[in-house]
Amino acid sequence: AAQSMCRFPLPEVHCVGIAAFTAFQQCELAHPAVSCWLHAGLDWWTFEVIVMLSGLLPNPEQTMSMMGITFNIHALCFFAAHGLSGAASTRVGNDLGAERPHLAWLTVQVAVLMGTLVMVLSSGFLLLGRGQLGKLFSSEADVVMLTAQAVPPLAVSLIGELSEVLQTQPYMDRSEGCD
Repeated sequence: AAQSMCRFPLPEVHCVGIAAFTAFQQCELAHPAVSCWLHAGLDWWTFEVIVMLSGLLPNPEQTMSMMGITFNIHALCFFAAHGLSGAASTRVGNDLGAERPHLAWLTVQVAVLMGTLVMVLSSGFLLLGRGQLGKLFSSEADVVMLTAQAVPPLAVSLIGELSEVLQTQPYMDRSEGCD
């Protein structure tokens, strides 16, 4: 069956891989999977481009110090929500394996709520302490000032990451999978 899908004389293992990829493309979850994969790659590539372009700014040393602080704070907040996601995923898998779909659904709802709270509270704390955040990492006045100026966009970006969580919600409510 897999051999009939191939146009070229390939070994049977390759044809099975092509058949599996074709089946994945027809799966209704393929689009969100690919879009999330692209989004994650573009998210990290954006940071790399920002770092390279920061060398063109007037004070690249202070700018890089500020960016190091804000990138690490962003990663800390992101990985707090990411750890919550991993724990929720394990719990959902265990609940589904134990044939308790209602508990799995409840776990997803609680995880989305907790992830939202983590990001909103993180953003709020960053905004409240934006003048002190740079002082935790550096004693240079320029770095502290640049960090204080960079915190509001950082807080907005953390809240913007909520859209990733909330966009996956419709896919979590489906009970049928790909056949």
